[in-house]
Amino acid sequence: MTLNKRLNLIVCVFLLFAGLALCSATNVLPVNYRLLPDDDEKQREEIEKAAKKLRKQAEDRYEDGAYWQAAVDLILILDFYPAYSQKEDAIFLLARSLYEMQMYEGADALYRHLLKSVKRPRLVAESILGLQKVAFQKNDYQQSLKFYHVLESHYTQHDGIHEARYFAEQTYFNLQNYNIVHNIAAHINKKSAFYPFARYTSGLAHVKKKV
Repeated sequence: MTLNKRLNLIVCVFLLFAGLALCSATNVLPVNYRLLPDDDEKQREEIEKAAKKLRKQAEDRYEDGAYWQAAVDLILILDFYPAYSQKEDAIFLLARSLYEMQMYEGADALYRHLLKSVKRPRLVAESILGLQKVAFQKNDYQQSLKFYHVLESHYTQHDGIHEARYFAEQTYFNLQNYNIVHNIAAHINKKSAFYPFARYTSGLAHVKKKV
């Protein structure tokens, strides 16, 4: 991604987050985007259809590794269709896209916004996991572990728990706490995509203990 694209996206995310904060504080939407009257069901359906199509395109681009293009699609949804019923999912995918582009501050801000605004357990857990990973990438290991312990305390049934354990294992390895590395690795499901990497790190920790 070129520097100009990165700077443009930073500006877009800043403006988006500022707008979300304003709407949250005032409980209103910009005048051009007020909720449609209850009897205007056709227009509501058109908005949902258009936003859903754009979100599907963003999801496909994200899966293909085209994170910049996915982020642009998601910002368009949040800008032009703020009444979209799945807006929180769009914000979450935008945060993931920023994370993949190593734009950790933007991802952090969006994950924190979601924690303040969503109630769905799955999305709450996913946002906490996102914050754990962001903190890890920023080498803020103690903060990363705080988010991990929240997941272990309240969301052990969450699909992402094994990913959270993998990042916790990496964190303890970097902190040279090798005994805990083995303990966490033992709790990562063998069917998890993170299992082989966790076993490799566990092996390295075993070697480090002997040195």
